[in-house]
Amino acid sequence: MISSLSLPPLCRSGTSPEEVCRRYRAMGARIIALRMGTQGSLSLSCPETPDPLSFHKQQLDQQLRPDAMVGRFHFVPAYPCSVVDATGAGNSYCGGFLVGYLRTRDVLHAALYGTVSASFTVRACLPALSALSRVGPRDQ
Repeated sequence: MISSLSLPPLCRSGTSPEEVCRRYRAMGARIIALRMGTQGSLSLSCPETPDPLSFHKQQLDQQLRPDAMVGRFHFVPAYPCSVVDATGAGNSYCGGFLVGYLRTRDVLHAALYGTVSASFTVRACLPALSALSRVGPRDQ
């Protein structure tokens, strides 16, 4: 599950990022990545559960107590860079996270991939992009 801290319904104002991850975990997600914009990202990795339905019921019964959660949180700060345009940074994070997870099967490494991918997007040089649009077909 990759989400953003600004997306409802679980991400309401005043809800901590850790609590949002715990709520997604209680819904059955085993891998959670929460994008937090300039604050970075928080991910939660949990071991696989043999029966997601019984696990879900158990988590609801325990009312999301922090000590009842199985897993480990990983905080990755946003990569420090000069932001030109943040458009598409979240999508780049998602793509980088997924590639990182498929390559390493490690949530922390996946979050690092996502962070680096997003940094490339926000630093894109607009004049270079406009120069690309002027490139035409090769002269034969």
